[in-house]
Amino acid sequence: MESNGPIGLFLKGHRALSEMEAAPRDYGTGELLYASEVHTLECVAEAPGINLTGIAARLEVSKSAVSKFVGKLMAAGYLDKSRAPDNAKEVNFTLTERGAIAVRGHREYRRRAFGPLFDAEARLSPRETEIVSSFLSELLRLL
Repeated sequence: MESNGPIGLFLKGHRALSEMEAAPRDYGTGELLYASEVHTLECVAEAPGINLTGIAARLEVSKSAVSKFVGKLMAAGYLDKSRAPDNAKEVNFTLTERGAIAVRGHREYRRRAFGPLFDAEARLSPRETEIVSSFLSELLRLL
């Protein structure tokens, strides 16, 4: 049984976020995408022409995992690939229009889902922000 103290609330929040991340969603394309897939699209949107290694570094996952995501996203028409002009071995990725629609849908979803959390954070005093940040940093360090 979890307490309603800081650790219990942290664990409840973690569980709620994990459940949100686990559920695939339609971000406006008529197809369900998992968080890992839409986050891959976000990486490409933020750095058009990024390669597999760059996506893996940004997502902090293995290149083999990214390769799997990218393969599925290309087959579904979310990504295009091209060869780097200066390195024939390097493959670069860009969004298709369908990929751009999914990214816009994901950003809107994030705004609706997480906007209230950022609003609550903005209402904290500087001292409260310092205390909460310090506590959460310590929890993460211990994990």
